[in-house]
Amino acid sequence: MSKAYDRVEWGFLERAMLHLGFDRRFVVTIMSCIKSVSYSVLLNGVPSRTIKPSRGLRQGDPLSPYLFLLCAMGLQGLLHKAEADGAIRGVSICRNGPRVSHIFFADDSVLFCRAKQYECQLSGNMRNIWGNLHLWGEKRSKGLPTLRREFGRRSNVGRRNSYLKLEIEVMICKFWWGYNGDNKKVHWVKWEKLCQAKDCGGMGFKEIEKFNDALLAKQVWCMLKNPESLCHRVFKARFFPNCTILEANPLTNGSYAWKSILSAREVVRKGMVWQIGDGKTVSLKEDKWLPDQVYRSVSSPLPSIPPNAKVSRFIDEKNGKWKEAEIRRNFLPHEAKKIMSIPLSTRLPQDSPIWSKTPSGIFSTRSAYKLLVNEASASSLGSSNPHPQRNLWRGVWMLRTPNKVKHFHLESLQQLTPNNGQFVSSANNPFCLLQYLSSPNRRYSACCVGLSRGCKAVEYSYLGESLNPSLTRGFF
Repeated sequence: MSKAYDRVEWGFLERAMLHLGFDRRFVVTIMSCIKSVSYSVLLNGVPSRTIKPSRGLRQGDPLSPYLFLLCAMGLQGLLHKAEADGAIRGVSICRNGPRVSHIFFADDSVLFCRAKQYECQLSGNMRNIWGNLHLWGEKRSKGLPTLRREFGRRSNVGRRNSYLKLEIEVMICKFWWGYNGDNKKVHWVKWEKLCQAKDCGGMGFKEIEKFNDALLAKQVWCMLKNPESLCHRVFKARFFPNCTILEANPLTNGSYAWKSILSAREVVRKGMVWQIGDGKTVSLKEDKWLPDQVYRSVSSPLPSIPPNAKVSRFIDEKNGKWKEAEIRRNFLPHEAKKIMSIPLSTRLPQDSPIWSKTPSGIFSTRSAYKLLVNEASASSLGSSNPHPQRNLWRGVWMLRTPNKVKHFHLESLQQLTPNNGQFVSSANNPFCLLQYLSSPNRRYSACCVGLSRGCKAVEYSYLGESLNPSLTRGFF
């Protein structure tokens, strides 16, 4: 990025802003800010003469990233023009897939073209580009793995194996319980309990597997909402050319990124609801499209309707209204009333997916993760009325006290504070209490427990005095 910033020509940047339609007075103001820079070099602590640059953008300037994007747009336009004129050819991962000539990242760019001298000359830096292409090889097929890797990195997907998930969780647990090298600590709460929400008695840690599924579901949602994006067009041409991503069949020879994306489709199906436009995309019996918070799918028998029927079967395309007579004849009365309450537009736009777990209908990773957590907690045993407990946990976290005091209250309410019964049941070792009290972060909570139980050993430990074996003899 530093080299790219230093090589920005001021004349090119000025002409690019004028071409994009910026007002001339605005362009003059911006260029005056750019050209007013000067440098001086310190020699033996004495500044030398002022150096006036003739090109480049200053690093750290808040305007520099936006101005650099204008230069990147100019480069993108030149590449599109060269591709349209047939001067360069991109790379396609399949026969009918779109050709990709370049991919821009935040601090990097990848160009795809044939290993021909005249194509490399179009980049303006023949030596560097030719060297990179020479590493890929003369054959076109050798550039395809690079394209696949770049798309996999851009989509930021990948189902991590169980070993990596376990390693990350172990690192979090060690940090939370205060591991220091080989000095191990007692895990007073299991990992599943720490991953619960704060209003449910946990610490709100993320479960790695569920959070990864939520991130993968976001990629599926982006493909559904942005069918014109490059990522969607590339995957569609290769893996589901004749259907949508929700209807695509898993392939044995699919890429790692594609298999990871397919594994998250079920998360999207659980929270997605269709907004009816023309009804040609939504399945009448299988999809969720009814305006009901509980029963969103059709439960009417519909014996005379084929299984693959669409909602458009009951829409009058000429008037943009529902066919009320057919709806009342085929559906149950309560479902017919809900269907006719759905408003239709006379323009009959395409059906659109809506995320039902957010008020705005826009997908969010947080809501998808919460959906997975609630589904897992619903299948586990728990209180039949968790609302009083939630009020209790929320009250603890809203206390205007240090976090150590809040953690002590949580441990006390969950009966996790170290006492005589827990130490004896967990490990019949009289020195485990001494190890627990050696941590300065635990002395306050141990003092509170000791004072409440009348334990002089803990009281003396909090005051900084050495433990007397005669005092601990009756405690263990």
